[in-house]
Amino acid sequence: MAKYLINPAIPDIGCLRKFGLPEDYFKGTAPQPFTLPSNVLVWLRENEEPSGLDACHYRYLLCFNFLTQGNAVVDQCVYSFDPYQGMLIFPFQFHHFRSPSQKNRQWILITFEMNETPFFDQCKNRIFSADKNMLLLLRNLIDAYTDEKVAKASQNRVPLLLGLLLNEIALGFQKSSPRQRTNKTAFAPKLALTVHKYIYAHLGEGLGIKTIAREFGMSESRLRTKYREELGISLGKTLQTIRFGRAQELMTAPGKSISEIASACGYQSLYAFSLAFKKRYGVPPRQFRQRIVSAG
Repeated sequence: MAKYLINPAIPDIGCLRKFGLPEDYFKGTAPQPFTLPSNVLVWLRENEEPSGLDACHYRYLLCFNFLTQGNAVVDQCVYSFDPYQGMLIFPFQFHHFRSPSQKNRQWILITFEMNETPFFDQCKNRIFSADKNMLLLLRNLIDAYTDEKVAKASQNRVPLLLGLLLNEIALGFQKSSPRQRTNKTAFAPKLALTVHKYIYAHLGEGLGIKTIAREFGMSESRLRTKYREELGISLGKTLQTIRFGRAQELMTAPGKSISEIASACGYQSLYAFSLAFKKRYGVPPRQFRQRIVSAG
């Protein structure tokens, strides 16, 4: 028995011995409350994403960069995104990733659904460095996800491992000093910031780029060029993404009809909104809303 207890393949029980017996057999640890993530998708991004991919939606996005320095553009702020760094992006945050090289990318993207909890608020709008514990959990998560994809059946390991990974990320921010908690690499391009504010303030007015350019005293071509220089994405795509992101956000809240949502997002008719929405997502707005409600 003594030989078995010192076997390195089993846990070291010496640390338990020093605590003795429990003082209260019905009172244990008090974990931070958060629900496990669900409906998890994991993929490797090595090239440009399809043009239809949303950059503003109702899911969480956890991104890791493992090759080539790039930038993460989140809510009009630009963050330096270096290898072995990651970022957790919250639902309905406008986001876009870019790197100097369109070919030499190795970014792991994980999207999922999860109830909001204050425990993860400390992770918002912040880049983190992936330590060895995070990397081990990420590797196990990818292995579990691959196994489940091959078996075409859930084994519960993916949400559990992702929950542990998110917990490590949040604890990492808790342990960091106030000086380390400031993202010195984030900056907000002046033009993009003011353009986004204007779009959100006037979204229900059926904005076009011509109207926006007139507001900022520029030609359409000049505005498009300056905007792309700052964020690396076209203004037209941004406007469309914000509209659909706002539509999804309104769909998660009760009280507004699809017709009211269409109007709030700048569409002149329910028909035009439904047509554009189905073209982008493959399903009509009502069906998409049912999917969101079921997921919640």
